[in-house]
Amino acid sequence: GKPFDEIYDLMAVRVIVARARLMAPLAGRGRMVSVQLSAAEALRVIESETADLAVAAMNGPNATVLSGERSALERAVRGLEARGVSCRWVPVDYAFHSPQMGPLRGPLVQALDGLTARLPDLSLVSTVTGELARAGDFGAAYWGRNIHEPVNLVAAVQTMVGLGVTTFVEI
Repeated sequence: GKPFDEIYDLMAVRVIVARARLMAPLAGRGRMVSVQLSAAEALRVIESETADLAVAAMNGPNATVLSGERSALERAVRGLEARGVSCRWVPVDYAFHSPQMGPLRGPLVQALDGLTARLPDLSLVSTVTGELARAGDFGAAYWGRNIHEPVNLVAAVQTMVGLGVTTFVEI
């Protein structure tokens, strides 16, 4: 096989390794849960704990992922389940796409400095921007945004539908 340094130069591996190294100290501090609510409803639920919780992903009209500090998220889930809202815990012990990731954004961008990517041969829509990928979209700054900002699958799918796409593959 190739030496690690050569493999590390591959863009995806470089992003994964840098992100995992930076996130390791946060293990056990956060959680994520999928709730059967719209993003707007989910925001109303967490507004009293905005420093600790965030909408991490907008996966569908009534499919939202919340992320944040463990005890704050557990309190929110107890309240939602008492109202009959379906909640499913995501099997992770960190709060991806939440304020917990904010302090990692700068160090991740720095670790990925110089990262460049070519546009793929097929069209690609980003779930960070919700738009069709353009040249330069997947550099260090993009991955810094990716760990902190919510996944907007809804906007990405709307963009694709607007382009006439009828078959979807999420990676």
